[in-house]
Amino acid sequence: MRHSLTALTTMLACAGTVAASTPEAWQELFAEAGRQCSAVSGLLDAAALAQPVDLGDVVLVLVGGMWPQPHMKQAPAHLLCRYSKASGEAMVIELPADWRTQLR
Repeated sequence: MRHSLTALTTMLACAGTVAASTPEAWQELFAEAGRQCSAVSGLLDAAALAQPVDLGDVVLVLVGGMWPQPHMKQAPAHLLCRYSKASGEAMVIELPADWRTQLR
């Protein structure tokens, strides 16, 4: 009886966690992170460029677009965005122009 009660308690405690980890929940989280990151980027035609990366309490999103400043002549821009799951806040950092070659 005690083992059954322990098993039931464990299953009920995990039920919320399992529901939050569905493919749909991940898709919603990544979509929201992409929206927030695109919005705070300040770029023209900003969009998430790749599948976001979940790091536990934050999500990383690669955002691309064009610089809006006239002197930049709408040059391509790439930013890395840190989206906080807890607060919903997004913060961006500019990547260097040759960031792709630095990853090789």
